[in-house]
Amino acid sequence: MQTTGDNPGWIFGHQADLDADGIINIRGGEIIQKEGDRQKFRRSLENFTLDIRSWTWRRTTNRNWHQFSILQENGGLFVLDRRPKPHTLLPNGIEHVGLPCEGWDGARILIDGVPVSLNVGVSSIDVIVEGNLSPEKASRLAEEIRLKAESVAGSRCVIER
Repeated sequence: MQTTGDNPGWIFGHQADLDADGIINIRGGEIIQKEGDRQKFRRSLENFTLDIRSWTWRRTTNRNWHQFSILQENGGLFVLDRRPKPHTLLPNGIEHVGLPCEGWDGARILIDGVPVSLNVGVSSIDVIVEGNLSPEKASRLAEEIRLKAESVAGSRCVIER
């Protein structure tokens, strides 16, 4: 069956439920994006529905959040003594307030009333600005985190948007 509309792309690890009207609600998870010859995994920031009567997808949110990934330029991994502790990556040059965070591999802060989550993975450090923070301040935040990650990893790091 062919679908139409604005779909989430290749998504996995998401939550889905079917309501009484035949609508599947999709939220969370990760999406696979193709970039040149390689695949990139990104957190899915938007919610979608699929009407199983018409097979029409619809995007139900428009968050327009900023998402950055910090990677080692040489393809290195953030492991052992090259794995930064999330709290050591928090910015010094941008005023922020700490927020509770559930995972041991992450941190959450509030900048200008906007929540920001940071997650240290093996291959990347992901930063998600969960609201309307100026692009300049979001870029400055990502750059400061990149510099701190570079120092711990001992190799040059780059930012992917």
